[in-house]
Amino acid sequence: MKQLNVIRNWVKRWISIYFPEFLTVFEDWEGKAALIVLKEFPTPTKALEKEVEGIKAPWHEDKI
Repeated sequence: MKQLNVIRNWVKRWISIYFPEFLTVFEDWEGKAALIVLKEFPTPTKALEKEVEGIKAPWHEDKI
């Protein structure tokens, strides 16, 4: 359990440093849609490389 909390804190810190606007879009970074975005677009630069449809595509593939 301790290691899980360490990993959660590491992810929260990483998001706040590299993708600070992420938590204004997603209330909980551990939600299904948020995790898909983090997996597909781990940085804002990666998200900007895609258009809106490119960002929505992974959600449709996972049936969100």
